[in-house]
Amino acid sequence: MPTFTVAELSRRTKDALRQAQDSAVTITSNGRATGLLLGIAGLDPIAAQRLAIRIQAEQAVAALQAASSERGLDQMGEERINEVIADVRRERHARSD
Repeated sequence: MPTFTVAELSRRTKDALRQAQDSAVTITSNGRATGLLLGIAGLDPIAAQRLAIRIQAEQAVAALQAASSERGLDQMGEERINEVIADVRRERHARSD
């Protein structure tokens, strides 16, 4: 997979866009991946945006699941989950009054 730094992308945008038509291009900043450039020539741009949003949502869910697992919250039973939900709802209701 081709990789461009942010500085390279700034200087070589057309080259990055051409490469993105064949393969996803990883964008890096300070050695860390920060973005992904995908070519969508010939595709419906709205459908491509929806897919990108879905991918971001799945990443967010995966991050929440990992954080929950690290904190041991993935071991909570349904009864305890319902108790926590009820507590949060009570707190929100009390703040809105």
